[in-house]
Amino acid sequence: MTTIPSISDISQALAAVILPDTGRSLIDAEMVQDIVIRDTGVVGFSLVGAKTDQRDLLISQSKAAVLALGVKDVWVKVIELEPQITPPLQATNPIQSKGQGIRHVIAVSSGKGGVGKTTVSVNLAVSLADLGAQVGILDADIYGPNVPLMLGMNDFRFGADQLSKGADGKDIIEPAFNYGVKIVSRIFTQFGNQALAWRGPMLHGAISQFLRD
Repeated sequence: MTTIPSISDISQALAAVILPDTGRSLIDAEMVQDIVIRDTGVVGFSLVGAKTDQRDLLISQSKAAVLALGVKDVWVKVIELEPQITPPLQATNPIQSKGQGIRHVIAVSSGKGGVGKTTVSVNLAVSLADLGAQVGILDADIYGPNVPLMLGMNDFRFGADQLSKGADGKDIIEPAFNYGVKIVSRIFTQFGNQALAWRGPMLHGAISQFLRD
């Protein structure tokens, strides 16, 4: 049975996770921020300043500690304290004109299935996040999206709490996140894993909405 712990319960559980090099806990080192508890039994939080060689261990131990409280799932966002990527002086991509503030776009595509598009995209995104970049993945595979599966987010679904209002009053989708990467995918919508026969305008409209919102 899924239980809904308090922030205090989660903090106490994470206090048992010890940094290998200093002997301090994640809580004492103030490395845990933005704890979020959803009614679905999912807990999310940011892990700030984890060293690259300790990241996987700390994520694994953190998830195990919080899962022991009886929650359904744990999502961890890794945030670097000192980004190593210097932003460019001027953005040149077309999405900038829509007010999104995206500095770089890397497109991974192929006319053939099963050649590793998702594998390349996910590993590239997580690697850039490790270097300190703010990274998001737009999963443009409408018919067979696998990005959420590879990032451990296959059960996530957009709900009312994923919508907020932008400066222009329009709805903005708050992406899912894991491993320091924000994710937008068709699988997070009400259609879930079901097969779709979308063509032309519907397909284009879905991808445009992901970009726009």
